Amino acid sequence: MQARKEFAEQSRPRVHTREEAKTLNESFAKPVVYTREQARELEAKLLDKSEESGIIESISKQQDFMDRNPREQLSRYVIDPKTGERVLEEWSFRSNPLGEYPNIFSQTYSEDARAMAEYLNEKVNNGDYGKVDRIVIAKSENLQGISSYRHTDNTLFISEELITKEGFDRLVDKSYFPARNLDDVIIHELDGHKRHWDMVKKFYNENIDRYSSLEDAKQDLERPLREYIFKQQSSDYYYVKKNISENAFRSVEKSGQINEVIADCELLYQKGEISDTEFKKLFEELMGYDGKSK
Repeated sequence: MQARKEFAEQSRPRVHTREEAKTLNESFAKPVVYTREQARELEAKLLDKSEESGIIESISKQQDFMDRNPREQLSRYVIDPKTGERVLEEWSFRSNPLGEYPNIFSQTYSEDARAMAEYLNEKVNNGDYGKVDRIVIAKSENLQGISSYRHTDNTLFISEELITKEGFDRLVDKSYFPARNLDDVIIHELDGHKRHWDMVKKFYNENIDRYSSLEDAKQDLERPLREYIFKQQSSDYYYVKKNISENAFRSVEKSGQINEVIADCELLYQKGEISDTEFKKLFEELMGYDGKSK
């Protein structure tokens, strides 16, 4: 009986005075509040540590997982309407691996996104455009455009709506762009932009002692074609618009760069629609062609 009484006394919850409770509460570890930048830095360190131990590799092989969807970071230069200066605009959206395709990610799991993934796997992953490390499918409103190629990590971004004729016709202004279908958009991005950057990187690596940066090499490689374009514009301001596209013309007008000229020109080149023979010759030299259409 005595033992049972002592056990009951020990089991009874202890009631603390207000001062004791305050002291006890202050002794507990308080939650740490991080800024967004601090949280991202901590997350990156934890992921690096997990990757070293092989945890990330084992997780990424699972079809379903949480909190592993990457945030796609995009940026572009735009003209500030107040100052007239070029400023960097940045935005992002989340994407997830889609289906059984190892290099295809999508913002959604919609019917259009799945159809686009299947099409791109057959059209792009067959090697016709060289290796493309990542393909990201997204809603055009989140992509803030029709499509894009990022040379820094060899990634193709493309709007899922383009997979249908209705979606393509809604997004692509045929008076502004030379593209007439989804295949034309792929040619613009991969045979155009990707091939352009592949040639720039090849030229830079072959002449690495001559240039301090990839951009310097790019400007030098493009110089003959750029100078020819500017020469033609000095006598006909709308030369690019008349001979290539409104898209290419606006891009040159805003940035002074000829990236869009080259990408749209690639599409016209494959269709045999470049009438200026001197321009065509300079374009072929820049893109490494032997003078014969693909």
